[in-house]
Amino acid sequence: MSALKMFFCIVSDNGAVDVTVHRELNSIYTLWSNEKIFNKVGIIHIGFMRPKVPGYDEVEHFKESILVSSSVKWALPTEYRTSNTVVNNSKIPLYQLLSGFGYDIEIEDDLPVLENTVQETSFKAEGDHTIASAALEVLEATSQSMSKEEIYGHIIDRNLFSFGAKKPISVLNVELNRHCKDTDYSHSSSNKIFGKTSNGLFYALSAKKEFTGWLKVLQDENPSLESECLKLLIFDDKTYLEKRHELTDQVSRELDLIRFEQLKLSIDTEDPSQLIPILPIPILNAHISQLGLTVRTSNVFSIQDIFCLKDAIGIRLTDMLKWPNFGKKSAKDLCELLIASATKLTFQLPNPSSKNINLTEQENVINGLTSEYENQSGDYTFEHIKQVPLKQHFENSLALLSENARLVLEYRTGYKEPIKTLEEVGQLVGVTRERIRQIQKKNINKIIDTEYWDDCIAIKIGNLLIDRDQPLYLEMLEVEDDWFSGFIGNYQHLAAIIELFSENQIQLLTINGAVVISRISQDEWDSLISGFRKSLKAKAGEYRWTREDIKLIFKAELESKGAIELLSVLLDTFSGILQFNSENDVLIAYGKSSESAVFTVLQQAESPLHYSELADRASALLGKKVDVRTAHNSLAKLGAKLFGRGTYGLPKFNPISDLICNHIRTVVAKTLYEGPLAKQWHVTELLTYLKEKFPALPKDLDMYILNIILEDCVELTYLNKNVWARADSGQKPTDRVDMADAFTKILEDAGKPLKGKEIKARLEVVRGVHDSLQIQPTERMLQVGPDTWGLYERDINIDPKNITQYLDALHSYLKNEQKGIHVTEVEDFFDKINLGLELPESYTLLSLAQQDARFYLGRSMFLGLAEWGDDTRRYTNAQAVRKILDEMTEPMNINKINAKVHALTGIDTDTTVTGILKNEGAKYYKEQRLWFKE
Repeated sequence: MSALKMFFCIVSDNGAVDVTVHRELNSIYTLWSNEKIFNKVGIIHIGFMRPKVPGYDEVEHFKESILVSSSVKWALPTEYRTSNTVVNNSKIPLYQLLSGFGYDIEIEDDLPVLENTVQETSFKAEGDHTIASAALEVLEATSQSMSKEEIYGHIIDRNLFSFGAKKPISVLNVELNRHCKDTDYSHSSSNKIFGKTSNGLFYALSAKKEFTGWLKVLQDENPSLESECLKLLIFDDKTYLEKRHELTDQVSRELDLIRFEQLKLSIDTEDPSQLIPILPIPILNAHISQLGLTVRTSNVFSIQDIFCLKDAIGIRLTDMLKWPNFGKKSAKDLCELLIASATKLTFQLPNPSSKNINLTEQENVINGLTSEYENQSGDYTFEHIKQVPLKQHFENSLALLSENARLVLEYRTGYKEPIKTLEEVGQLVGVTRERIRQIQKKNINKIIDTEYWDDCIAIKIGNLLIDRDQPLYLEMLEVEDDWFSGFIGNYQHLAAIIELFSENQIQLLTINGAVVISRISQDEWDSLISGFRKSLKAKAGEYRWTREDIKLIFKAELESKGAIELLSVLLDTFSGILQFNSENDVLIAYGKSSESAVFTVLQQAESPLHYSELADRASALLGKKVDVRTAHNSLAKLGAKLFGRGTYGLPKFNPISDLICNHIRTVVAKTLYEGPLAKQWHVTELLTYLKEKFPALPKDLDMYILNIILEDCVELTYLNKNVWARADSGQKPTDRVDMADAFTKILEDAGKPLKGKEIKARLEVVRGVHDSLQIQPTERMLQVGPDTWGLYERDINIDPKNITQYLDALHSYLKNEQKGIHVTEVEDFFDKINLGLELPESYTLLSLAQQDARFYLGRSMFLGLAEWGDDTRRYTNAQAVRKILDEMTEPMNINKINAKVHALTGIDTDTTVTGILKNEGAKYYKEQRLWFKE
């Protein structure tokens, strides 16, 4: 059931209604005191759902006043006073607030209300309900048992009846009991329409349902158990599992056993994955040492970090059979033992989920960790726990866990290295990701149930958040409370501990790149920002909201969420977006230019973004389209840095510390100044040098981050396109050596064709070379052999007329075949056409074809027609492997895969496609020597 909420509705004469949710009357008073209340009426309501607010014309004569609903009237503190009579004529009865909130009003002819009586006003809901009929409608609609307070809340929420008594819930309780079956009330009604459960909840007798599933057997075989289920409205397996804890110990055990005996009739009783989930709860919760299992089976479970059978729920039989020493016979034997001993164990073992169970000290030791503070008072515990830092408490708890459980929590909290995913941990430990999730959940719950330091996390952070007016940043936590010390350099570890062990009482959210500790979640914060963006756009068009008004709105919303410390951050978030006039500081516009919107997005981004994403977010911020090109062109002057191909962010996203950045600048400058004065260095060349010399450099250091770092080095000059030079060389970007010109000059100086490797080596003398540099043909340079390059006018000695004939014949051939040709197939093409002319080299012919507008030269030296677009209509090896993996239904050996690749490409190859398989995510099973993609 949802919680009761206190709504404050402000009804304006223009028909607008603003509704806010509050935890206390003081925040409503603050909002109303700062509201321009002329021609407005305030309405306070307590209920489960947002109320149906009357129109301004219905309450106009109470302008500048506050009205309250029935649910509020009877809940107000004694210092508040309201009218006794309803002041409106709508379906929602309202009373005027006479004292409180600064009001002191006297009304003539205000009728008194008699103690403990029901005032049958004209404002009963449709159908003229009595108290009993209103309660019946609520219970029939919800089909569940409820307390008298819950029933009252629903009656008021749905306006089914207007109570006039000063203690309406007491009146309701009397009526419920008078109409209750088996009541002992002296003035009971003959019309019995309610039932009452053993724990005092009421339900509608008409809501009684037929038993379904295994509970059907109770009707004929066990009337007493049937009666126990009826009291709690248990009619099927779902409601049984939800309400089992409300049953007595004996009844829950008997029902558990009946459930087991009935459900096992419809499963494979030799499959543990089907049998275990239906076992009685005492058996599921018991330590495996209490179940009489064989030593072999117990050892298998221990190795898998399974200490009670409920930990095995969700593990498939196929996965179990992969466990060492656990085959089909072991699975069958386990099932037979559990079935044979089910009755005995159900009534002998503890029943932890029962409301009457009390575990002994011995059972606590068996089923979980023990705490040195177990028998101490709360004050004693807290005082002693805070003497030891959180990090040490966490390490002490890890030491009590099994080896596997300890490793899982270390990996998942980033104890010694970056946090690993469930999948990564599973690969390291040797189990599935789902098993890792189960181990993590079980052991975190174990620590929470048995230790006290996890409670101190919420207590201490909660104290820091009380009356706070500034955000609480994660990195500043140990400064504010040294109990959180010891996490410098590994704040992700601290964040993980807080998130996992505070049981959602404390939340971590990222704001402007910083991690902030609060009581609201990231989703709530993002929703808050999104909601204000929409509402502020609307308010900007009303020209009546001042800067102070906006601040009060922000403050009231954050107070209602218990996060007032984020007010300064919220104000900063919108400071560059909201435009106020200089005359009276009234909001006149939302958003600014496209450029400022892009800058705002850069400031608010949680990480570097692609320029298209920046444009999209800026568009959302401005409320109008921001052109992608405009966003891209504005980034440089806004101070954005390139973090990846098309990805930009502010310098604050540089993950390398200032100290390491300074060392990098020093080393790079020294390297360049030890080399030739005019040499130009490519950033990848510098990166390779740094990583070879300093293997311990952060993994985040790439060519983009290195460029950002070197921008602040006065001893270097940037020549654009990832090229650097010494500042004293006097070079400018226009002096940067052009790759195409450099290749041509190298070939000219060589006087003969060169291999690509040799060209790169000679280029390195004058400028840096990118590791993945690909040589491309130009107007003067072309490929004359495998990775061999030459000059058109020097190294091609064939008559141009002959080349034209070959290209014409090649065009006709491709037109006829309607598929591309590979360089290795050109010789066969020559044999087919037999022009009787001097033959060009195969690579030369395809390179010459690339300069002809009729052709398109694709990857892996496949030639197609330009009219086909970028498709040569042939599979490359990579494309063939991708298709084979997509269609793969069973593992294959490499010979079969090579054969399929050959069938798809039509090309003979001397090598296997092992490297391509790895790049495409295929898995290799060494024992079977097979490949498969999951």
